[in-house]
Amino acid sequence: MENGYQFTKDDLLYYALIFAGVGLILGLVPLIIAIRRGKLRLGLLAVIFSTIAGAIAPILSLIVIAIFLWLILRKDPKAAPDTTSDNSDTAQPE
Repeated sequence: MENGYQFTKDDLLYYALIFAGVGLILGLVPLIIAIRRGKLRLGLLAVIFSTIAGAIAPILSLIVIAIFLWLILRKDPKAAPDTTSDNSDTAQPE
């Protein structure tokens, strides 16, 4: 007689669905921040990948969220003002 419990396919499916739901809920955090920053595409990708990663392993969902939060919150190099320009053309000689 065996001691312990063996997981069935149904049990694994239920756990995957529960953790996918957790990943979906956690993925809403980057989505809300992305909407406020005008980066809707990154927010939607965060929700999708967080849900998939949550179904695989809940810790992966947290890693995906951290990566997408970094991508959403980082400053765009395109939006940074150009401080290297020299306005010598408009300078008036003294």
